[in-house]
Parts: sequence; C-alpha cells; structure tokens
Amino acid sequence: MGNKKTVWLIAKAEYIKWITDPRVILFPMLLIFLYQIAVEPLSEMAEQMQKPIHWLEPFIAVTNSPLLMLFIPLIFLVLLGDFPRTDGNAMFFIYRVGRKSWIQGELLFVLMAISTFLICIAVGVTVPLVGQLQWKANWSETVRLYTRTFPDKAESFAADLIPEQLYNQMSPYMALFNTCFLQVLYLLILSLLLLWFWCAGHRKVGFFVTVCIVAFGAAVAFLKGALMWFFPMAHANIWLRHISVLRRVMFPLWGSYVVLIFCVCVLIALDWRKIQQYNFFDVTEME
Repeated sequence: MGNKKTVWLIAKAEYIKWITDPRVILFPMLLIFLYQIAVEPLSEMAEQMQKPIHWLEPFIAVTNSPLLMLFIPLIFLVLLGDFPRTDGNAMFFIYRVGRKSWIQGELLFVLMAISTFLICIAVGVTVPLVGQLQWKANWSETVRLYTRTFPDKAESFAADLIPEQLYNQMSPYMALFNTCFLQVLYLLILSLLLLWFWCAGHRKVGFFVTVCIVAFGAAVAFLKGALMWFFPMAHANIWLRHISVLRRVMFPLWGSYVVLIFCVCVLIALDWRKIQQYNFFDVTEME
C-alpha cells in the first residue's frame, strides 16, 4: 500500500482538475437528453395513469436502457478521455510520490469520478419529477400497470424503460443496489483500459478501443443477441438476462458480478505490471 495521505492528495488533485475541466459542460447536455428521452415520458405516463412513480424508478430506468447505456458511458469516456492526466513534469512527480502511491491515487480518483457521475445523474433525473414521486417500498402502479391500461402503447420506448423482466424479479431497492454496483464496475473497467493503453503509450488507441467496446456492447444488447454477454454493458444491465415469456434466465446475476469483478482484478494487475515497466522519461514525447 502507498502512503494514504499521498494517495488521497493525488486523487483530490485529479478530481479538482476533472470537475473544473471545460468539458464538464457535456454533463448538463446529457441530463437534458435524458430528460427529453426518458424523464419526460415517465412524467407523461404518471399523468395518464393519474398515479405517482417510485422515486427510484427514473434513475433505474435510464441506467438499464440498452439505448441510453450507449450515451451514458460515452459521455463519461469523453469527460475522462485524457485519463491519466500527465505533463512534462510527470516523471519528477511520480518519482517523488512513488509509482505505487501514484497508481493508487489514480484509481481512487476514478472511483470518485464514477460515483460523482452516477450521483449527479440520479439527482438530475429525479428532481424534475419531485411532484410525481411516491416513497413506498414497491414498484409504482404507473410502471406495473401502464401496458395493461394502455395496451396500444405497450411497445413505446417509455413503457420499455422498466419492463416486467425487471419489476417482477426484484424490489426497487434491490434494483438500485445492483444497478449502482454493476455500473461502477462497468465504468471502472473502461477507465482501467484507458490507463493500460496510456501505460502502453497508445492513449488515442485506448480511447478508440473503449468507445468501440461501448458502442458494440450497446448494439448487441439492443438486439438482445447471445453475443452481448461478451461485452460488459450487458452484464451491467439487470434485466436483459431475463426472458419474461419463458421465465428463463439467460445469464445469472451473480455470474455478471463474477465476470465484471474478475475483469477489474485482471485489469488492475495488468495496469500495475505495466506501470512498473513504464519509462516516465517518455511522457513528454507521448503527450
């Protein structure tokens, strides 16, 4: 373990740079998009049903939609695209704090960034519906009974945001727990890939590869083919694994935890090995 104070200071410095970067303007744009494509339709559903929606449903809806899960990770990658941030003084800084403390600080920063990103999404999609929310333990009648009340709208995008494969399998609170945990693992995998490619001296290639992983993962998940289980995006979605008609599970939830945690552990090990071999005198040439 590196020095705890040093690790925290590294993470804090990176976090401040991250939240003050001009690219943060992309986040409000993401929230506007999520409002128009998901939050507003949920509000209209509540008005049509004349029933409130559960306070956790907006966040669960946007973070489990195969379509929206194309945009959310992409925006995060753009915000984190130059991770880790280094300059010509990097070799002196890392030599002073030590490689171990530096990489631990970078990992702590990534976890802080992911947590901030998801919390802000949760707040951003929930607050606009504050007058239409309920605080009960169960899924709202708006979500559970909408397609029965309006069968002609059963195929609408809003009705599919929280399908029966989800609300018939677990409570809103269990859905929130699994969604947050799996989304953190998914975004952490993408971040660790960026770090590995940076250590390999191919930052731009790393960004391209991670974008492709997100795009192809979202595409095959949207088509619901068996190939989607080769991408972390499908494992980060808690309802794609269930087939409501046959009441069969395509991939167990615990299996997704195993897959994603295994990928995180392998990538951390690869990053650690790569950082030990990295020649920081090449930073100025690479950047």
